Amino acid sequence: MKNILSVIILLFLSCKKANNLEYKVSTEKTANLVKQQKSSKEDFNNFFVKFSNDSIFQKDRVKDTLYLHNLVEIDKFEVLKFTKEDISYMDFRDDTLAYKKEYDKYRVETVIKEDSTNYSMYGIDNGILLHYVFMRDKQNNEWYLTSIHDYSN
Repeated sequence: MKNILSVIILLFLSCKKANNLEYKVSTEKTANLVKQQKSSKEDFNNFFVKFSNDSIFQKDRVKDTLYLHNLVEIDKFEVLKFTKEDISYMDFRDDTLAYKKEYDKYRVETVIKEDSTNYSMYGIDNGILLHYVFMRDKQNNEWYLTSIHDYSN
């Protein structure tokens, strides 16, 4: 009887150790996965689709201070600072079709570099010229809108 009780206790303790080991391995795998996700760079095109369609995501991905470089006169600019709260939703969803509009036509050009992207709107016979500058945050590898350059006349 004593032997049977000893065997049962031994089995119970060995099962508990195996469960602890499984939990430890699972926790380490989860930590490594989170670390990998943070270190992997966010794709700009995927980011921009969400940025264009989701107003809450868009507001979250505007840097705390957004700079607007505005052309006042030829070769004279003013730089205005805005906070996140000052910014309203910017609709980029139909930009690829803007060249077909009856009025205010423009074409879009996106130049993606490793850590910065310029999203530009070039007016067609109307003076529109805007550059939206997105930068990748070095700490979390996520894209943020940092400034707008308005050279329109």
